[in-house]
Amino acid sequence: KVHYNGADPARFIPGEKSKLILFAGRWVEKKGIDTLVDALTLLGSKLNGWRVRLVGDGPLKAGLAAKLQASGVTIELPGWIQAAEMPRHFAEAAIACVPSRRAATGDAEGLPTVCVEAMLSGCAIAATRHAGIPECVTDGVTGLLVAEGDSAALAQKLEQLTGHMATTLAMGAAGRELALQDFNLDRQSAKLQDHLLRIAATAR
Repeated sequence: KVHYNGADPARFIPGEKSKLILFAGRWVEKKGIDTLVDALTLLGSKLNGWRVRLVGDGPLKAGLAAKLQASGVTIELPGWIQAAEMPRHFAEAAIACVPSRRAATGDAEGLPTVCVEAMLSGCAIAATRHAGIPECVTDGVTGLLVAEGDSAALAQKLEQLTGHMATTLAMGAAGRELALQDFNLDRQSAKLQDHLLRIAATAR
């Protein structure tokens, strides 16, 4: 039986959406931040009118930030942000990027909580077909998916999302509805309780 993790729908709610692309996570290989940086570099001036905010810190940050600076792409780098502050960032963003991939060590995601938090916040998701992400993000409905490590494809999908704001906002709304149904912490906690009680009853 598959039981999905969830996030608190009372904390993560849509706000007034702006032309903001958001990444939130550790700057490590597993999170695919290098794939996203390469995609943003490819997009360059096509990002005109959109802001990009890359939240977090990690060992890859210095080198990737220098690469972005050399490319001329303007990026907001607020660093590590407390979890309590993250809902307002998701609320503002129209697009959330989750470019996760398997690291050379074999390290991989499960189902990144950031996907659920972003969907509850009404963000369209630009992500990879990695681990549990496709079980959360419905390609073409709540976001757009690409293969792991494919920066060119990610750039193309981001260009598609940034070029059609109405469609992107509709994806975000669809994502929130899906998350409220299947990744809602309150609902999932109740389901897990019922499941455990059923198991306990058969063990008596």
